[in-house]
Amino acid sequence: MDGMIQIDPMITHRLTLDEINKGFDLMHAGESIRSVTTIEERKTIMFSHVMLGANDIDASKAFYDATLGALGIAPGRVDPKGRILTLVCQDRVGIVAAVSGALAGIDGFILDSQQYADLETGRFFMRVAFVRGGDRYPAEAEALRAAIAPVAEAFGFDWSLDAAEARPRVLIAVSKGSHCLNDLLHRWRTKTLPVDIAGVVSNHDSLRPRPRSWR
Repeated sequence: MDGMIQIDPMITHRLTLDEINKGFDLMHAGESIRSVTTIEERKTIMFSHVMLGANDIDASKAFYDATLGALGIAPGRVDPKGRILTLVCQDRVGIVAAVSGALAGIDGFILDSQQYADLETGRFFMRVAFVRGGDRYPAEAEALRAAIAPVAEAFGFDWSLDAAEARPRVLIAVSKGSHCLNDLLHRWRTKTLPVDIAGVVSNHDSLRPRPRSWR
């Protein structure tokens, strides 16, 4: 751009290598424009602010792979499959910290974290996508579950741990509004929503032609 854009003023965070996970967290949360991580005196990584969807695990892993490459870390450290933890429990202080701490304790690298607190019912919902980030990461799914189980028991989680590539069968329930159905069908058709749609049910006939047109 003819040297007219000044990049330095856009840097909102400067981190050390030990804080590299924070760089990803800031990026996913949309809380930074650019974060610079100093690795050695002559090596830095710049995290540009991007918005990743909740199901965009492939884009997250691609960014993660590129970062590891810049660090000189072998791609073998990354679990190509990844895992997704979903949980529901009674809301209380410390749930996110406990889950993040449990994953950090086994070198789980969080790619994406989404949570929602229902203030009316007092229920808490969370979804965390993560991959292998170090040598302490268990190779077997049962060992991963065992590492998460103490936190799940302490907070009373109703939880599941699934492979990231798993495609659950879903049934879509709709009424008269078409915008959500169109969005789900579009993402399913373009393979950005990793599910198998078993059917669409409704208490009205107005949207009956819509699913058929997406076949």
